[in-house]
Amino acid sequence: MRKILFALSAIVLTLLAATKAYMFSQNEENASITQHKWTKYEYVDTCTTRYAVVHDWNGRCGIYDLEKKENITELEYRALYFSKMMDLDDGSQATVFYGYKGHQEGVVSVAPSGEVLDIMMLDKTESYTLDSCRTIDQNITALCKELLSNDMKENGGHYGQVLVAETQTGNIKAWVALEDECHDGNITDAPLLKHQLCSDPQKLLWAIMSIVEGNTSLNDNASAKCGVDSIVDMLKKDYSWQPEWMSIPDCPREMDALSVVTLYNQIALDAKSLVIPSVNTDSIRIMPTEGFPERDFLVTHIMRQCLKAILQDGGIGSEWTTKKVDIAGNYIVHHNCRPTLYDDNLKDLDQYYSEEGLSTYDQLIFVGYFPSDDPRYTICVSMDTERMSADGKVISNTVNRLAEYLDEH
Repeated sequence: MRKILFALSAIVLTLLAATKAYMFSQNEENASITQHKWTKYEYVDTCTTRYAVVHDWNGRCGIYDLEKKENITELEYRALYFSKMMDLDDGSQATVFYGYKGHQEGVVSVAPSGEVLDIMMLDKTESYTLDSCRTIDQNITALCKELLSNDMKENGGHYGQVLVAETQTGNIKAWVALEDECHDGNITDAPLLKHQLCSDPQKLLWAIMSIVEGNTSLNDNASAKCGVDSIVDMLKKDYSWQPEWMSIPDCPREMDALSVVTLYNQIALDAKSLVIPSVNTDSIRIMPTEGFPERDFLVTHIMRQCLKAILQDGGIGSEWTTKKVDIAGNYIVHHNCRPTLYDDNLKDLDQYYSEEGLSTYDQLIFVGYFPSDDPRYTICVSMDTERMSADGKVISNTVNRLAEYLDEH
């Protein structure tokens, strides 16, 4: 049934794609395509007598010509499905697939010569839409775009988002996404991508949960000894100590701005209620927290203390924080983020699991709320940049000026 639906959805684009593919095949030579050994593939789907969809161990797939025994597309798609055979004017047939690449979906047509043409559009299942959100404030939205655009231009940002939600109601007042698609400083509107953020915003929460479960407090000191302890004259090393800790943020595309704001919004409300924001105004839920385990309330209280201390004088984020607004929150920097199935820069695919030579980027995130004691707004600001060794200062202008504006309105 799924394949039938894909085939039906492709009909509008199929004729155009197949015709163009055939025309191109008469005038252009195939671009150089990376060739792979059969051991490269996890499995092979022989869709037709001539073509197969080959899948590698990283989850990518591409089209393989069984007659010529060569790859005719890069392994750049995250899904490919055979759709139909398309009759051409000269009596030959083009082979039509439906595919997903990055955050796009569309038709992939192969002409009789093996020439390939794909026509892609945004995959709506991988992005949010604000079509059903009736609480957007155009003034706040315009300011978010202006501030984020300036910070991206100044710091080489290639994708960024800003989300502003009312803490008490969960209403989204603004959510913008911008990108520098060609890396030329031309900042344009972008889709509100899902799976966009690393899971670092949870790291502090996990640490506090460990403190509570261990019956300790913020005033206690404990040495983990870097996972090494001594037994008589023999050193014993726990090799899982560092990997377990680092694994919390090691997958850079597990969260998005809405899920982060939902998490921190509960902290902002001191667990007195649970507000679940939504892009659909009618789907916002406010739930009572009576009956929650006492441990959850304690974790929330400690988390509030930490988020306030981080941005106060002497806190690790205080040097980037405005003094005009009492903000509680956290600046998060994830260095060396790796490409994933939802990234479009595929040139380093073969090195995805390699520590050497991998093209990476830094992801900067701020998440917080203000005023800290009686919050009105919860915000999330993020930016991806290829400028290594970036820090929270890169997005602090957007955070501070937005907080100052909202505090006055």
